[in-house]
Amino acid sequence: MTISSRGITHFVDQEGTFLTLDEWEREFTLYDRLRKIRFFSKYKIWKNFLLWKRLMRINKMKNY
Repeated sequence: MTISSRGITHFVDQEGTFLTLDEWEREFTLYDRLRKIRFFSKYKIWKNFLLWKRLMRINKMKNY
């Protein structure tokens, strides 16, 4: 990322995307609000737990 007085440029694989500071601040605020929604804030924990639970079930079935 490159920050200037006019805005922010984000580079990924030789391609740049320019956002004005107002646009970037708005997108950051929306992103932060999304992260605070319970589903998104707990997603990684839930995903890991469900994966562990599934693997435990598979291992129990293999042992019988």
